[in-house]
Amino acid sequence: QRLAALEIGFLRGARRWGDVADLCAYIPRRTEEMKDAPYGSIAPQTRDAALGIVHPLSDIAGARALPFADAEGLIDGREAVSALTGLINALAGDEMRVWTGPEGVAASRLLESVSTLTAELGPMLPDMFVEIVRTLASTITVQADGPSHPRLAIWGPLEARLQQADRIVLAGLNETVWPAQPAPDAFLPRRFRVQLGLTAPEARLGLAAHDFAQLASAPDVWMLYAARRDDAPAVPSRWVLRLKTLAEGALGKDGARAALSPRPEADPRNWAAALRADLQTKPAQFSKPAPCPPLEARPDQLSVTRIDTLQRDPYSIYAGSILKLSALEALDAPLDARPRGTAIHAALEDFEGLPPEAQTKETLHRLLMDKLSEAGSPDHMVEAESAVLSKTAEQFYDWWKLRQGERLTVWPEEKGRLELMIEGRPFALTGVADSLEKMKDGTYTIIDFKTGAGKTRTQIDAGFEQQLPLLAVIAREGELKHAPSGPVGEFGYVSVRYNFSAKMTSKGGEDAEALADAGRDILIELIGAYRKPDAKYFSVPRIKLISAYAGDFDRLARRAEWAGDTSDD
Repeated sequence: QRLAALEIGFLRGARRWGDVADLCAYIPRRTEEMKDAPYGSIAPQTRDAALGIVHPLSDIAGARALPFADAEGLIDGREAVSALTGLINALAGDEMRVWTGPEGVAASRLLESVSTLTAELGPMLPDMFVEIVRTLASTITVQADGPSHPRLAIWGPLEARLQQADRIVLAGLNETVWPAQPAPDAFLPRRFRVQLGLTAPEARLGLAAHDFAQLASAPDVWMLYAARRDDAPAVPSRWVLRLKTLAEGALGKDGARAALSPRPEADPRNWAAALRADLQTKPAQFSKPAPCPPLEARPDQLSVTRIDTLQRDPYSIYAGSILKLSALEALDAPLDARPRGTAIHAALEDFEGLPPEAQTKETLHRLLMDKLSEAGSPDHMVEAESAVLSKTAEQFYDWWKLRQGERLTVWPEEKGRLELMIEGRPFALTGVADSLEKMKDGTYTIIDFKTGAGKTRTQIDAGFEQQLPLLAVIAREGELKHAPSGPVGEFGYVSVRYNFSAKMTSKGGEDAEALADAGRDILIELIGAYRKPDAKYFSVPRIKLISAYAGDFDRLARRAEWAGDTSDD
């Protein structure tokens, strides 16, 4: 349970920590960041459980002195393996359990391989030992210890070579999958390998071809390859292409197609067509999800961004705010748009809070790089992006400098709240203005920073993008955290990217007031509609918004079944 708390709460998503000490500091910071999340917040007991695992590791990592190191700081690999084994036993607390099951067997095999390899290398630096462990660990696959099927077995080529089955399915017959391409060797070019008497990298291709030829000669064989991989066209394995060429040369195209195709009664393509034809006669199985939760379970508070979500994809509000579900991110996921946008927002907020003498282009550039690094972007990627970030910082600074004479006070990341009575029940609208600025004419300007393109006036007039008009309503009628409420003279989007742009969406004070009034009417009508007992939370009900919106809960809503998506996902 503690491991699950650590993984789900703090290890998923972009990696925002380096060593164990960084992870110890990140866990409470992440808990605080997620405190006000609409869903996916981290409970204090989850934080404490994760820290209970990480703190002992931090104490060990802080003790850099190794008792078995010599005067020069070199260590013997076998002694290091013995110490590592003792550490695992001490942390596990149960020496018998830690070495059982697939994970225990894999860990034992790893330490045995490390001991065998390091015994031949002699004394080494501790960092070299760490790299050896990491490299060997990356080559080991741990299979889940689940119940086996009585008639189905999944084997690797070696296991399949040693056993027999009534039917063999050769899957993954795509180039770069089977056969896998030999890894590039930057240390030993091909001619040096020959001189040293080492095998050529292509030797593994020959062994793989031998496995394929042996398995493909079974009496009943199905060969599978993907038409697309990673959302791109995939190339069949060279063995599939050569087999087709050989068959066509001997039998002709029609004869080869007949010889290589499965029997009609055993063709999975015919099975799929029959299933589709049968299901088309039963439309109830493809019905759209239409949850209708009780009124007391429906949210009484939403942020301005969630109001837009309620219009675009009500099912996401149902899953997130009513069922309290949240999407799990991948481990060590690449930095996507959301954490990247949060990092850039944090850099701009810190920049606004600096004393005037420190507010320079160079400072903003450094803040952007530091915040992206903290958000989980690898250091080499941040450095590679340095020139782009420098240009972005320069363009933003020039725009920001021009506005200094027009504004009196600035509140970055200003929170607000507005209480309303809708259909006889209270409703709270919340929001955060990236930059709330008090201008010389006494009105407010609301700026929303984007790392992509800003929203258009057409989208706002159509009623789908009401974030800024609703923020104007909160500033005018609600309660702000630091600033007094007051009228909004204008609002707009600033795209903080290489192609920098700053555009006010509203056109003067009267226009801003009119957009705010329209946004307020849309809010009351929308929330009022979902206060009716028969209101249902559909999944992306507006067809024209499907391509523009990717929800976390599309798979849960089973959109591919009822929306006519016939892809192979």
